[in-house]
Amino acid sequence: MQATLQAKMHADERDRVEAQEQRNRMAADIAAIRSDASSIDHRVTNIEGDMAKVKPVIAKVNSWQSMALGGAIVLGLLGGAVTMFWEAVRDKIISMFSGG
Repeated sequence: MQATLQAKMHADERDRVEAQEQRNRMAADIAAIRSDASSIDHRVTNIEGDMAKVKPVIAKVNSWQSMALGGAIVLGLLGGAVTMFWEAVRDKIISMFSGG
């Protein structure tokens, strides 16, 4: 009976030590997660600051692209109009010289 009681006490002590080690590992894991979260928060704050600086540049580039696209459209329309005008003038010149 004494041996059974001692074996039970040793098993309880071993379980208590294992539980304490597990709690220590969990506490270390939680501390690492908190540290990672803090680091991520810091990086996100830096990225947000950088993006605030870059947004005006992006807006300017977008406006330049819009102006370039609009200019290309206007040039295309003008080119088409000049081509149509030239075709009409050419046809009239040809018909004048050919007697038509």
